[in-house]
Amino acid sequence: MKKLILLFLLPTILSIGQVINFDDASKWTQGSGPFDTYQNDHKYNDQINGYDVEFTGDLILRETAGTEDGYSKTHDSSTYSWRLKEGSATSFIATVHATQISGFSFYMRQQDGTPTPKYVVQLFMPESDIWEVIAILTPDNFFGNDSEWKLFSNSRSLTVPDSVGKISIMITPWGYLGPVDGVLIDDFAFDNPLPVELTTFSASVVGENIKLNWETATEVNNYGFEVERQNIKLNDENSDWENVGFVQGYGNSNSIKQYSFIDNSIEAPGKYNYRLKQIDLDGKYEYSNIVEVNFGTNKIFELAQNYPNPFNPTTDISFNLPTDAHVTLTIFNVLGEKVAEIVNSNIPAGYHNVTFDASELNSGIYYYKLEAGNFIQMRKMMLLK
Repeated sequence: MKKLILLFLLPTILSIGQVINFDDASKWTQGSGPFDTYQNDHKYNDQINGYDVEFTGDLILRETAGTEDGYSKTHDSSTYSWRLKEGSATSFIATVHATQISGFSFYMRQQDGTPTPKYVVQLFMPESDIWEVIAILTPDNFFGNDSEWKLFSNSRSLTVPDSVGKISIMITPWGYLGPVDGVLIDDFAFDNPLPVELTTFSASVVGENIKLNWETATEVNNYGFEVERQNIKLNDENSDWENVGFVQGYGNSNSIKQYSFIDNSIEAPGKYNYRLKQIDLDGKYEYSNIVEVNFGTNKIFELAQNYPNPFNPTTDISFNLPTDAHVTLTIFNVLGEKVAEIVNSNIPAGYHNVTFDASELNSGIYYYKLEAGNFIQMRKMMLLK
């Protein structure tokens, strides 16, 4: 028996870029009968964001551009669309060969303005009993009383094991409320996370070296990371970046991966910036955010002024620890009420930088307080929206 996880009655809105409109005749595979007859083995194969996608189903046909009942049979002047026959044993299935998606969308319309069956949109992991009802589409919450094309869009995410490697979206009728010959489906899209999703990146002083730590949530075609360093000099914001090392990536993964790198080639005290150059197997690359380290120049506790200040809605807060310490970094409003706690953990000695996001706060004066052992320091900052 299949396992029901969760039920949403109404779709949510998601903006998804690349779309498959089924217009490339070379990507269609005819089933056991003509394209304009209902079959169980018509297929369409394409790619989205570099991932293979296969469209198939039970009792489906390829519809050609034209009109019926005064409405277009394809969306947005495209050449072809899918028609799913109304009935208890029919389905439209889109299978994405990826380990993670974070949303999908398609256009859909009923044949005419008469009542229609309910249609169930499901997300499931092939060859398993794990499935989830995303929405039940009815005349009341989706189709309305006309036959215009309607956009269904949802931001539900799903991750499957690497050994499975694919995710399916299925549309099936549920019940029968009137004499209609199924629905039309066009312009399918899905959204997946960035090929390499970097979730944390930090730097700290460890003895006479600087240690970098970072973590990824997912990886696709990740060759690895070049570690780049910049010596921050007074009155020179454009110092050259130099490559100081390389760390091999995991290739493809949908689980958390942790990395570290120790820079033992620093010859002089000062402030240094670090960034990661993440490189794909095909040579494409992206840079991470920059972290700053104060090396060998400050052996006292210190809380720096946030930058930028004033800010909207994010700002960076830096602090220095001469020794390892349990640190709390707390935000207060002018009434002394705590509105956020952005650090509460054991932190190693060194120069640290954290980003504070005030998207949920109103404009005004706020105070941030650092507590590390017996050291306490507070500074003021201004949020201007």
